[in-house]
Amino acid sequence: MYEYYNFCLTWNELGEDLIAEKIEEYIDKTNSETRKSYLRDTEDMSGEDLKEVYKEMEEELIKSDDAEKRKEIEESLSAHFPVYFN
Repeated sequence: MYEYYNFCLTWNELGEDLIAEKIEEYIDKTNSETRKSYLRDTEDMSGEDLKEVYKEMEEELIKSDDAEKRKEIEESLSAHFPVYFN
Protein backbone atom coordinates (compact mmCIF):
# COMPACT_ATOMS: atom_id res chain seq x y z
CA MET A 1 0.00 0.00 0.00
CA TYR A 2 2.69 2.52 0.95
CA GLU A 3 4.57 2.07 -2.31
CA TYR A 4 1.90 4.23 -4.00
CA TYR A 5 3.00 7.32 -2.09
CA ASN A 6 5.90 9.54 -3.13
CA PHE A 7 6.45 11.26 0.20
CA CYS A 8 5.81 10.56 3.86
CA LEU A 9 5.95 13.19 6.61
CA THR A 10 6.21 12.10 10.23
CA TRP A 11 5.51 14.20 13.32
CA ASN A 12 9.16 14.27 14.38
CA GLU A 13 10.23 15.56 10.96
CA LEU A 14 8.25 18.76 11.49
CA GLY A 15 10.92 20.24 13.76
CA GLU A 16 10.54 21.77 17.21
CA ASP A 17 9.57 25.25 15.98
CA LEU A 18 6.76 23.99 13.77
CA ILE A 19 5.51 21.60 16.45
CA ALA A 20 5.42 24.47 18.97
CA GLU A 21 3.57 26.61 16.42
CA LYS A 22 0.99 23.88 15.79
CA ILE A 23 0.42 23.48 19.54
CA GLU A 24 -0.03 27.27 19.94
CA GLU A 25 -2.50 27.31 17.03
CA TYR A 26 -4.48 24.51 18.68
CA ILE A 27 -4.51 26.37 22.02
CA ASP A 28 -5.60 29.64 20.37
CA LYS A 29 -8.37 27.94 18.40
CA THR A 30 -9.64 26.00 21.42
CA ASN A 31 -9.61 29.09 23.65
CA SER A 32 -11.41 31.12 20.97
CA GLU A 33 -14.13 28.49 20.68
CA THR A 34 -14.46 28.36 24.47
CA ARG A 35 -14.86 32.14 24.67
CA LYS A 36 -17.49 32.15 21.90
CA SER A 37 -19.43 29.42 23.66
CA TYR A 38 -19.42 31.32 26.96
CA LEU A 39 -20.44 34.56 25.23
CA ARG A 40 -23.45 32.84 23.65
CA ASP A 41 -24.43 31.40 27.01
CA THR A 42 -24.14 34.73 28.85
CA GLU A 43 -26.04 37.06 26.50
CA ASP A 44 -28.86 37.62 29.00
CA MET A 45 -26.74 37.64 32.18
CA SER A 46 -25.44 40.54 34.22
CA GLY A 47 -23.87 41.35 37.58
CA GLU A 48 -22.55 38.64 39.87
CA ASP A 49 -23.81 35.79 37.70
CA LEU A 50 -21.77 37.11 34.78
CA LYS A 51 -18.66 37.52 36.92
CA GLU A 52 -18.93 33.93 38.13
CA VAL A 53 -19.38 32.58 34.60
CA TYR A 54 -16.33 34.53 33.38
CA LYS A 55 -14.32 33.16 36.29
CA GLU A 56 -15.31 29.62 35.22
CA MET A 57 -14.35 30.45 31.63
CA GLU A 58 -10.90 31.67 32.65
CA GLU A 59 -10.34 28.42 34.56
CA GLU A 60 -11.36 26.40 31.48
CA LEU A 61 -9.05 28.22 29.07
CA ILE A 62 -5.79 26.48 28.24
CA LYS A 63 -2.73 28.28 29.59
CA SER A 64 0.23 28.47 27.20
CA ASP A 65 2.66 27.49 29.96
CA ASP A 66 0.69 24.41 31.11
CA ALA A 67 3.24 21.68 30.31
CA GLU A 68 0.87 18.80 31.04
CA LYS A 69 -1.84 20.16 28.76
CA ARG A 70 0.72 20.92 26.02
CA LYS A 71 1.88 17.28 26.20
CA GLU A 72 -1.73 16.07 25.77
CA ILE A 73 -2.19 18.38 22.79
CA GLU A 74 1.05 17.17 21.21
CA GLU A 75 -0.04 13.55 21.59
CA SER A 76 -3.41 14.37 20.05
CA LEU A 77 -1.89 16.21 17.09
CA SER A 78 0.80 13.60 16.49
CA ALA A 79 -1.89 10.93 16.17
CA HIS A 80 -2.66 12.38 12.71
CA PHE A 81 0.82 11.51 11.47
CA PRO A 82 2.43 10.16 9.37
CA VAL A 83 0.95 12.00 6.40
CA TYR A 84 1.39 10.42 2.98
CA PHE A 85 1.54 12.41 -0.25
CA ASN A 86 1.23 11.30 -3.86
